[in-house]
Amino acid sequence: MKKYILLLFLCLIGLIDLQARHILGGQMKMQYLSPNLYRFTVEQYFDTNNGTNNPTTYENQITIVFYKKSDNTIVMNGTNIFEANLDRTSITDINFPIDTCGTGTIRVKTVIFSGNVTLSNANFSDAQGYYAIWQRCCRNNTTTNIVTPGDTGNTFYLEFPPVNSIINSSPTFTPPQGDFLCLNSNFNFNFSATDADGDRLVYSLVDPFNVYDDNPFGPPDTNPINPSPFTPPTITWVTGFSATNAIPSNTGQPLSINAITGELSVNPSRVGLFVFSVKCEEYRVIGGIDTKIGEVRRDYQFLVKNCQGLNPSPQTRLQLPNGSIYQENTLLDLDANQALCLNLQFFDTPGQSIKMTYYPISDNAKKLTLNNHRPFRNAGNQNINAITINSSGIGVAKFCWRECLYSFKGDEIFEFGIISDDQGCPAKGIDTLFVKMKVRPKFNNPPSLTIIQATPNFDIPSLTTTPLITSGQEVRATFQAFDKDNDSLRIFAVGRGLDSLDVFTELDITFTPKEGKGKFTTDFIWRPDCRFIKTNGQNDQFIIDVILREKNNTCNIADDTLTLKVNLKDVFSNVDNFLPANTFTPNGDGVNDVFQMEDLPQVADFNRILPLDNCLYQYNGIKIYNRWGKPIYESQDRNFKWDGSNLPMGVYYYVIDYTSKRYKGTVNLIK
Repeated sequence: MKKYILLLFLCLIGLIDLQARHILGGQMKMQYLSPNLYRFTVEQYFDTNNGTNNPTTYENQITIVFYKKSDNTIVMNGTNIFEANLDRTSITDINFPIDTCGTGTIRVKTVIFSGNVTLSNANFSDAQGYYAIWQRCCRNNTTTNIVTPGDTGNTFYLEFPPVNSIINSSPTFTPPQGDFLCLNSNFNFNFSATDADGDRLVYSLVDPFNVYDDNPFGPPDTNPINPSPFTPPTITWVTGFSATNAIPSNTGQPLSINAITGELSVNPSRVGLFVFSVKCEEYRVIGGIDTKIGEVRRDYQFLVKNCQGLNPSPQTRLQLPNGSIYQENTLLDLDANQALCLNLQFFDTPGQSIKMTYYPISDNAKKLTLNNHRPFRNAGNQNINAITINSSGIGVAKFCWRECLYSFKGDEIFEFGIISDDQGCPAKGIDTLFVKMKVRPKFNNPPSLTIIQATPNFDIPSLTTTPLITSGQEVRATFQAFDKDNDSLRIFAVGRGLDSLDVFTELDITFTPKEGKGKFTTDFIWRPDCRFIKTNGQNDQFIIDVILREKNNTCNIADDTLTLKVNLKDVFSNVDNFLPANTFTPNGDGVNDVFQMEDLPQVADFNRILPLDNCLYQYNGIKIYNRWGKPIYESQDRNFKWDGSNLPMGVYYYVIDYTSKRYKGTVNLIK
């Protein structure tokens, strides 16, 4: 705490100089670097026309502190307060357009402090998240809309989620585009932020924060027992002003911000220096719920002057294929068969250079710029990002949609904005055209696929093999492919429950030929084998989708499918209950003269039949041994017959070898 008292003492000594700096606002941000490592940055804006421009008067280092949102207690690292020191990294001027409206314009200097901070899981895992604070005195004492501005400070504030469960970088505001407005003139400013994580951003105007009373020149009171209260106090508005009336207007709304785009707009009705604050909240879908995970704030000021040599804002129009002009908030139904490029018209002061920016609003509209597609082009169809207004006050460019980015579902709507910025004086003129569009795909006759003949084991009307086929049998069919547009076609098969076309290639499914144009026939052949059989006596139906697709259609919007059903069976093998006869009498009487396996279905004792061969069990042979283990007979013939080979009476041993199974037993030779 002593260092904060010392900081306060030093600040009070230089109070006059510090207050002369005239802070205009700024913001804080954090950037994810690696697990638990973040870079925090504080940007402060100062008016150097009315304050000091001496770099030695700015702090070399600032300290930010952290609080839990759940109970507003300060984050502790053991018995110590968790804090982060940020070093001053730069002091730069913001270069706005040259002031052609006279004298008295504020001049803005940016002072940036940055540092890497490790946020451990142990200290920053509270589910409700955290906020970081740095506070600074004092605001520009010529500010019109707040009480005693020279004694009012600025609290820099940022919210972020727990680091153990959510990786996140805060939104980053775009650099300010201007420092003043012109009386009774429409102005639009891009005050948006970008988000590295693609989170949804929502903007609003809020009351600017003041500083805590205990230390207006550094961190708030960091007494862990009795910390400074949440939230920071807010500034006191002059009567008639508020967060939603920070800059009044006689025509239309006061200063307002588009909640989706972050565009500020106003037609100011009063001169003066006006402060305002923009809150940017970020949302992410977590567990199926759209959840707020963070927040940043930027304070800023605009000087409203009675300008001469006014720079009007451009007007932007989108010309439709029929020559009419698109009206905002209506649905543009674009047919890709007619055109994917529309004319953009810009109306502004001759000689102005209009910078064009595509701003996606709906998630699907973000796909427009994939694959390096650039939507703005000149008359020669070359990519551009700016157009010059001619002597008649008109500029024309093309806005080109990306091929294959269509409304396939019929009701899929693309929402986006086209921002026009004339880069002019005394302040940039900006206009945003908001578009809602449905893009119908190019018309295409889909291909067709039919079967014109097949092997007898395949029923064409039902597309099913009948009767059941066994492993190794062939299924053959001749397909006819046809496309009315004479497109190039290819045919392939996909098995349901089977991984890919490669599986079929490996298992000898073939098309001859595989490709053709307009109209061709192809032979389909498949010989399902034992690799499909997993159980004894298996009887399954396999589904095969035969797909005909337009090979030269880059959007892959048309194909035809025939679904084949192959009923595959395997014989049942009586491997578990097999028990052959164990006695034979080779005496020449014609009865039971040999030792053999019954192999006839009509045998009364079914268990004596040698198990049938199938995909899982296959007869490999028999070996017979005497009592000393010497082999005396063997055969690979299922129909073997052993007559005893003039051996003496006695007990002999046999082994019958099946795939995955062996049978061992004895046989009595009786004479």
